[in-house]
Amino acid sequence: MGKDNPDLELRSKLLQLSEMFPDIPLGYINETLVLNKGDAARTTDELLNYKVTETEKTVQAKNYGVPSDTDNESDHSVSNNNEIYDDKMSVKELKEWIRRIDFVEEVLDLLKLEAKYKPWVEYYSEQHNYKLLDTVSKMIENFDPDLPPEKQQTISYRTLATVSKMQDHSDDQNSSRIPVDQVELSPDPIIQKQSAAHLLAKVKATTYSKIQGGYTVIRPSAKQQKNEIVAKSVKVDMGSESMKELIAIRESNVVLLRLPMSFYVNGMRFFENSVEAVIYVASVVAPLAPFAPETPIPDKLYSKEIMATAAPKQPPKSDCCWSNRHPVISERGPSFDNLLSSAKRMQSKAAMCNDKKIKPIYASTASEKYREAFNSLQSGQAREIRAKVEQSKQTNQIDLHGLLVDSALQCCKEAVSSWWQDEINARVIHGDSLRPEKAVHVEYFRVVTGRGMHSAGGVPRIKHSVRKYLTRSHYIFEEESSALIVRGKRH
Repeated sequence: MGKDNPDLELRSKLLQLSEMFPDIPLGYINETLVLNKGDAARTTDELLNYKVTETEKTVQAKNYGVPSDTDNESDHSVSNNNEIYDDKMSVKELKEWIRRIDFVEEVLDLLKLEAKYKPWVEYYSEQHNYKLLDTVSKMIENFDPDLPPEKQQTISYRTLATVSKMQDHSDDQNSSRIPVDQVELSPDPIIQKQSAAHLLAKVKATTYSKIQGGYTVIRPSAKQQKNEIVAKSVKVDMGSESMKELIAIRESNVVLLRLPMSFYVNGMRFFENSVEAVIYVASVVAPLAPFAPETPIPDKLYSKEIMATAAPKQPPKSDCCWSNRHPVISERGPSFDNLLSSAKRMQSKAAMCNDKKIKPIYASTASEKYREAFNSLQSGQAREIRAKVEQSKQTNQIDLHGLLVDSALQCCKEAVSSWWQDEINARVIHGDSLRPEKAVHVEYFRVVTGRGMHSAGGVPRIKHSVRKYLTRSHYIFEEESSALIVRGKRH
C-alpha cells in the first residue's frame, strides 16, 4: 500500500529531510522536494548548499510568513497571513502523518510482523481510524497474508458460524432449520457478492463465534476433532495445558478480563499457541478496552444444541449421606494440589521471564493461585472437620489423620465437647448428675492422633497440642502410642 500511495511516500521523505535539516524552514524543504520530483538525493544536495543571507531572509519573510521590518504594505500583510496559515496546516498534517507512521510501526512490532506486511497493517489501521485496540483485534482475527490488503476478510465470525449452522441443518432432514432472517451479512459489498460455498469454506476454519463481547463454543462437525479450533493450519486445543494456563492468567487479572475470550483464542491461533506472545499483546491493549462483563447469549439467535455446548456442566451428585445434607461438599472446585502446582509453575515462569510487561502478570497470577490454593485447603479442612465430628457421634472415636495442627485441634475440641455434653444430658435425664464425686466416669472417647512419624523433626505436633488442650480443660485421659483415651472430666 505504501508503494501505491505517492503522497504518503513524499511525506515520509519530507519527515526524514526535516529531521536531517532542522534549521531549514519546512516550507523550503517541501518546495525543494517537490521541484526535484521526490528525489531525496538531489534534494539533500541542494539543502547542503543552502545559505541563509540577508537577501534570502527577506525573501523568506515574504514567502514563509516571517514578519519583516521593512515591509508594511497591506497586500504583503495579507499574503503573509495566508502563507502563515498554509505553513501551520502543513505542520499539522505532517504531525498527523508522523503519528500514523509511528502507529503502524507500533502495530508491526506488537504483532511481531515483518516489514513486508506493512501495507496490511496500514489497511487495517485506516479501516479502524488508527485505534490500537480495534486494529490489533481485527488483525489477529482476520489477517490473511495470502490476500491483498483491500481484500482482507471483514465478515464476522458470528455470521460465518450462523451460516455454517444453517448448512448443517440443511444436511440433516430430520433436524430443524435456522430461519434465514437470523443470518446477519456484512454490509461490505465485496462480502455480499461472495457465494455461500465460499463463506462455508471460511467457516470450516473455526468452531467459535463472537457474541456480545464473549464467545460461544460451537459443536464441531463429524469431520472435525472435538475441542479444537482449526484455522490456517494452526490448531488451538481448548483442553491443552497452554490454553488452560492462558485462561488461568486471564481470570486472575482484572484488566485482562476486559478482553473477551475470543480475543485470546484468536491470539493463540495468530501466534501459533505462544502464551507469552498473547499475554504481551493483551497487556498492551486491554487497558484501552472498556470494562464490559460478558453477557448471556440470547436464546432467540442460536439453537439449543449450540447453547448446550456453552452451558457449564453440573457437578455429579455424591451418594454420600453427608453430602446430601451438606450441599457444599458437592460443589468442590480445583483441588489444593492442582492449584498449588499451578501457582508454583506461574512463579517459576515469572522468575525466568525477562519481559517487564509479562513478568508482573505471571507473578500476579502466581499470587492469585496461592490464595486460591489456601482457600481451597481451608474449605477442604472445614469439610473434613464437619464429617469427622458427625461420624464421631456414632463411634465415640475421632481420627485426626489428614488434618493440619490447627484444624486437628479444632476438630478435637468440637468432638470431645459434643461427646461430653451428650453424656451430661443423659445423666440429667437419669438423675445421676447430682452425685458428689469430683469426676464423673462414663464410656471413654478415643482420639486417634498418630505417632507423628511424618511430622517435622519426628515430633508428634498434633498429639502434643491435643494433650495440652485436654489437660487445660480438666479432662481425664490416658495415653497410647498413637491415641489418647478420654475417660471423663473433673468438675
